[in-house]
Amino acid sequence: MASCLGLLMVARATTGSDEKEKTASLERFGYSNDKQGVHRCLEDLLPSEQHRVRLIQLIEQLDDNRFAVRRRAQLALAKQQFIPDDILRRALGHASLEVRSVARRLLSTHSRQQRKELLQTLLEVIEQQQVRGFISPLLTAIEQNESLVNLDGAINAARVTAQVGDRNQLEEALKNKSPVVRAAGATSLYQLWGPESFKLLKPLLEDSDDRVRLIGATAYANHGRRECLDPFVALLDSERFIVRWKSVVSLRSISGKEFGYQPAAEMLERKAAAARWRQWLATNREQVSWQGPIVLPAELALFNGEDLRGWQEFAGGRLLDRPQNWQTKDGVLRCGTGARGYLRTREAFRNYRLKLQWRMLTGAGDSGVGLMMVAADGNDSACLEVQLHTDNSGDLYIIGGFVANAAGKKISFRAHKLQPSNEKGIGQWNDMEIQVLKGEVTVKVNGLLQNKASGCHQQPGKINLRNEGNVVEYRRITLLPLD
Repeated sequence: MASCLGLLMVARATTGSDEKEKTASLERFGYSNDKQGVHRCLEDLLPSEQHRVRLIQLIEQLDDNRFAVRRRAQLALAKQQFIPDDILRRALGHASLEVRSVARRLLSTHSRQQRKELLQTLLEVIEQQQVRGFISPLLTAIEQNESLVNLDGAINAARVTAQVGDRNQLEEALKNKSPVVRAAGATSLYQLWGPESFKLLKPLLEDSDDRVRLIGATAYANHGRRECLDPFVALLDSERFIVRWKSVVSLRSISGKEFGYQPAAEMLERKAAAARWRQWLATNREQVSWQGPIVLPAELALFNGEDLRGWQEFAGGRLLDRPQNWQTKDGVLRCGTGARGYLRTREAFRNYRLKLQWRMLTGAGDSGVGLMMVAADGNDSACLEVQLHTDNSGDLYIIGGFVANAAGKKISFRAHKLQPSNEKGIGQWNDMEIQVLKGEVTVKVNGLLQNKASGCHQQPGKINLRNEGNVVEYRRITLLPLD
């Protein structure tokens, strides 16, 4: 059976084994990495009324006149991996100073970030260990903590843990107020019942969330059903780049047409191309025929080899209407010696693997790749720069106050590469692979791991190529989304 995740999950399936090197573990949270540990974790995340009453009783015992009772209550509370916020916040208003003090400590240790890490780890363990039979509590935990849950993580875990007997719960999930729950429920339904689920999935084609609409459209596309066509075309106007990209790739695969639509282009340009798709669909809908499933390419070309569509240049203290110091010819992007600045992507990305080739044409070449730029435009807009200076490629530089750690400490200015320089000679092409994932960065130069950084922000950020006043050439710039 073709999976509804044929589009949503191809990127994950084609990333190789690097993401699997670190096996998720619940042990650091006090749980085992098996079905029993998952069960205990979900029980703590979704305490029964009896367990809630017990927690409230333990908090009250912190004010007991007997030392032994207070001590036992403190130890019992300290062992809890999760205490609902409403219980702790109620304790902050307790008449006892002792109770208020313990509640403040517990609130700090049961932080939002800790809960987010626990939830993400739980989802990964369910997927990796193939833990089945927990769809109902899992969907409830996702609903109650939606802002802390990664969409793909929720989909993967639900897909693994759902069973044929869960049909009623999955059907109810399609009506849930949380789009993450709806997405997880839809994916699991389609996996278990395929075309039999289409009647249930049809409302998702008009869902309020574009990610859920994409899942519904993909399910129909995988079985050659024309109901997917209008949603895919409508999703070309999505605010999310990843949704636009997957939609246009699907349409190209189905129709064999292009119409000049580029998911990273300016909004007006995208709208004009999307209008051409709508016009074509209005007269050709019934002639469209294809065999599913739709398969995404493994990587997205950031540089098309012909022009700088999808890029903007900042130089001379301003954002330029069109690039002036960068040229393209024969599939090569060249940085000239004009005003210093950078060429940046129009789109912002989060969690990806970036690959490119570069070469220096003189012995004193200098350039760099800026990552995670979110600040306002400026020569020193905050980003983490991967250095491409001759003999220093792989060094990391802090630009504009960007915050990152290397070798266990904050980078104040520069983090030297881990190995001796392994660049190729002048005029030869070098390969660079950069992975940005959950605030961690790894840099490989010609296949050799040269640097690592951690503690970076996890917001979507733009990628830029730095103009340092030297002639540098780039080609084959591709990005693999890991979200």
